[in-house]
Amino acid sequence: VAAALAASPALAAPILAPGWSDHFVVQQGKPIVVEGTDTPGAQITAMLGDARGVTLTDGGGHFAIHFPARIASFDPLTLTIGDGQGAPAKISDILVGAVWLCSGQSNMELQVVRASDSYNQIAASADDGLRLLTVPEVTAIVPSDTYCPPSPFLQKP
Repeated sequence: VAAALAASPALAAPILAPGWSDHFVVQQGKPIVVEGTDTPGAQITAMLGDARGVTLTDGGGHFAIHFPARIASFDPLTLTIGDGQGAPAKISDILVGAVWLCSGQSNMELQVVRASDSYNQIAASADDGLRLLTVPEVTAIVPSDTYCPPSPFLQKP
């Protein structure tokens, strides 16, 4: 009975760096680096489409798997990544394309649905390849390695 009640480690896939979620976009023409954490010394295996990568986590549990650059494509990729200790994580509908980082003040926050003539603007802007990542506004006293909780903030508009 004591053995059954003893705490056991949770079997979980590696934790990926922020942003890696369904509908992610990676930059075309640049090597693709998948980073994250797991237990120190763990062997991490990943498949991105038909490309395979394997690495070991360092002493702090960090890893980086490098995949070759790809050309822009609307053919979605799937990232499957695991450490052999549990069910692997699966990220679906990854596109390769142009990644733009936009920042600014309140004008960068205005949702199109709230703008003038939004109905016509939205109707004329159909683009299944467009993806948005909204980084939550937070105040931090010290630097952080993360910018959003693991729940997916990436969404198709």
